[in-house]
Amino acid sequence: MQIVSNKKHELLELVNEASLLAEDLSYQSAGDSFDVLKKDIEEDYYMIVTVGEFNNGKSTFLNALVGEDFLPTGVTPTTATINSITWGEKREFQVHKVNGVIEQQTRKTEDLNQFIVSSDFNAEEVEFLKIYHPSPLLKDKIVLVDTPGLNDINKLRSNVTYQFIPRADVVFFVVNISAPIRKTEYKFLAETLLKQGLDRIIFIANFIDRIEEDEIDEVLIEIENRIKSSTGLQQVDVFPLSAYEALTGRLDGDDELVGISGITAIEEKMKQVCQSGSRSDEKSARYKVRLTHCLNDLLEFIKEKQAILQKAENELNEDLNRILEWKGNQKEREQILQTYIDNRKTEIMLIVRKSIDHLFQQINEEVEEKIQLYNGTEINDYLKSHIPMFIKRRLKQWIEDYSDKIHILLGKLEMELSTGLTKSFQEEVKINGYRGYDISSQHEQDVSFEDRKMVDPIVTSGLLVGGISSLAMILGGPILIPVIGMAGLPFIQKKLLKKQLELLKPEIIAEARKQLFYVKQSFAESIERYIENSIEKITRATLDEFNHKSSRIEQTIEFELKNKHENIHEQNEQQKQLSSAERKIEELFNRLAK
Repeated sequence: MQIVSNKKHELLELVNEASLLAEDLSYQSAGDSFDVLKKDIEEDYYMIVTVGEFNNGKSTFLNALVGEDFLPTGVTPTTATINSITWGEKREFQVHKVNGVIEQQTRKTEDLNQFIVSSDFNAEEVEFLKIYHPSPLLKDKIVLVDTPGLNDINKLRSNVTYQFIPRADVVFFVVNISAPIRKTEYKFLAETLLKQGLDRIIFIANFIDRIEEDEIDEVLIEIENRIKSSTGLQQVDVFPLSAYEALTGRLDGDDELVGISGITAIEEKMKQVCQSGSRSDEKSARYKVRLTHCLNDLLEFIKEKQAILQKAENELNEDLNRILEWKGNQKEREQILQTYIDNRKTEIMLIVRKSIDHLFQQINEEVEEKIQLYNGTEINDYLKSHIPMFIKRRLKQWIEDYSDKIHILLGKLEMELSTGLTKSFQEEVKINGYRGYDISSQHEQDVSFEDRKMVDPIVTSGLLVGGISSLAMILGGPILIPVIGMAGLPFIQKKLLKKQLELLKPEIIAEARKQLFYVKQSFAESIERYIENSIEKITRATLDEFNHKSSRIEQTIEFELKNKHENIHEQNEQQKQLSSAERKIEELFNRLAK
C-alpha cells in the first residue's frame, strides 16, 4: 500500500525546479539547501499510533497489518512498553531508555517477550522499543506504534501522549465491540485525542467474530452514539474488525477471510487520512516555510550578483574595504550582541518563572484540598499513585498551554537578531543594492541592539505550525516527578481508621508541600535549560548564516574584480541569466502560494 499525497508530489516538483536553477547559478547555501529539503520530503514517514484498553486486540491488529504474528498477544495485559515498528531488512529491535541511552546491540524479535510480556525488567527505565521488520507495508515509509493499555499509559507512559500522538498521521482507537466503553477510554479520547484533531482518529470496534452477524450494525450504531454523547461530536464512524480473522487470513493466504474481517476498509481509511488529514497539512506547511526560506536566499544571491555586475571597479574596491573594516570590528560587535541576548533571555526566563510560580501555587492548593477531602482507607496508595499522577497531568497541561508561547518568544528573538545584524551591516558598510539578511523575511522592523522594554508576555498560542512542540518531550526525559509517598512516616499503615487519618492530615500536607518544592525546582530547571539551549542554538545559527552571507558578498566582489575586464557581451549574458532566474523564482513563489 503506497501512500503518495498530491501535496508532497507538488512540493517535490517545486523543489526540483529550484534546485536545478540554483545549480545553474553555482549557488551554495550555508543553511537549509534544496537537496536536504528534497531528501526530507522524500523520506518523510507516516506514523500510525494504536491506543485502547488492554486486551482489546491492538497487538493482534498490528500483526495483521504487518502480515506476521510477531508481537506477543494474550488474555492478560501484555504490552508493557511502547513499541515503534519500522522497516528493516532483519527482524530485530533496540531498547531506547529514558535517560537517552540506546542499547546498540540489536536483539532478535524472539526476545521481545522479555520486555513486552515479562515483568523481569524495570519499565520505568525504558522509553520505547524500536522494532525492525521487513514488511512491505513498513517499506512504504510507515511506522506503526503499539502502546500499553490506557491504564498503563496513565501510570507510566506520558510519552504516548506527548511524543507519539502529536506526531501521528493516524490514531487507531480500538474498543471492544462486546463491552461498554470504559471511563478511561472516554477520558483519553476527550482529554488527549480530540485536541490533536478528530480527522486523525479511526475508531475500530474489534471482536466482531464474537457477536452474531445480524447484531453488528446495531452495536456499531450504539457505540457511535455513546461516543457522540460523551464527546459532543456530531459525526463518528466506527469500523468493525475481527483482528483475529484478519491475521489468520493473511497468515493462511485466505483473501476471503481477510475481506470478511473488515481490515481492508480500515487500511483504505488509513491511506485516506495519511494523504489528507490535519497532520498532512501541518507537514506540508512546514515544508512550504522551508522552501520559502530557500527561495528567498536564492533570490537574495541573485540580487547581490546583479548589483555587483552593475558597479564600476573603483566602487567595488570601496565596498570591499568597508566589508573588511566591518569584519575587523566583529569582536566588539559580538560583545554588544551578547549583552542584548542576555537581557532578552532574562526577560523570557522571568515570564516563564512567574507562570511556573503561579502554576505551583495552584497545585499546592489543589493537592492540599484533595488530601483534606480524602476519606478512604488506602491513604498510602492514594499518595503514591493518585496525587503524583494529578501533579504530572497539571505539568503536562502547562506545557501544552505554554510551549507555543515560549517558542513564539524565541522566534521573536531570532527575528530581532537577524534584523539587527542586517541593520548594522547596512549602516556601517553602506553598500547600496544588496538585500539584507532577514530570517523572518516577512516584516520590516526597526530593531537595534539597544535595550528596550520587556517583551509582551501575553502571546497568543497556536501560531506555530506543528502543534505541541519538542518542549513537551522533556517530560519523558530529565523531568522525573518525585513520588509523594509517606514512607518517612512509619505510623501511617496501609489502612487507617478515619479518626487517625484526620489527625495525620496536617503532617501529610506538610510532607506534600516539601515534595512539591523539589518537583517545582526540577520542572523549572528543565524548562530553563531548554530555553538556554534554544537561545544558544538560535544565536549560533543566526551568526553562522549571517557570516556566511556577508562572506559570500565579499567573495562575489573579489571574483568580479578579477574578471571586471571581461567583454561586455559576457556581462550582458550574465545579467540576462540572472534576470531569467529572478522571474523563475517569482513564478515558483506564486505556485507555492496556491
